[in-house]
Amino acid sequence: MKGYNLLNSVLCQGKKMPMSGRIGSAMVASVATYGMYKQMKSNQQSIAYADGEAIHRLFSWGSCLKGQLGIGGESQGVSVPSEITSLNSMNIKCLAASGEKSAVINSYGELFTFGSSKNFSMMHADGHGHKDNLKLPTIYGSETLVFSKVAIGNEHVAAITEDGRLFTMGT
Repeated sequence: MKGYNLLNSVLCQGKKMPMSGRIGSAMVASVATYGMYKQMKSNQQSIAYADGEAIHRLFSWGSCLKGQLGIGGESQGVSVPSEITSLNSMNIKCLAASGEKSAVINSYGELFTFGSSKNFSMMHADGHGHKDNLKLPTIYGSETLVFSKVAIGNEHVAAITEDGRLFTMGT
């Protein structure tokens, strides 16, 4: 996208933010992207967190073949940043994106995942995998787990709790 620098990384609150820009009137605080954003291809997407003037908004764009943009559908792609409205007003402290899936952690330590559920890479807290792709951010529900960081690979999600425990989903 013209005017935006995209990074191939996972960025979490409290770390140096090597990217800045604007989406609307809000300052972009974090960006996670997979692949270089050119013309829509099947494994490229980006998510950006905009935080400014007491507004907490999350945007995504790129490929959405598996629901990885979290905007409620599966499509060839979205060429402009689209707001993930189900996460409106949440203070996002960590976000990650990779190929066919994305994840965010809010300030309460709740983990939300969306995208491909292939190989049980998207699971319920009870250990059962989602059968269908997650087209909207879905909470990995557990009252006892407070997550602080998340990373995503091709077919897995790994999240670390505030007390240092590692949880993985997928292969």
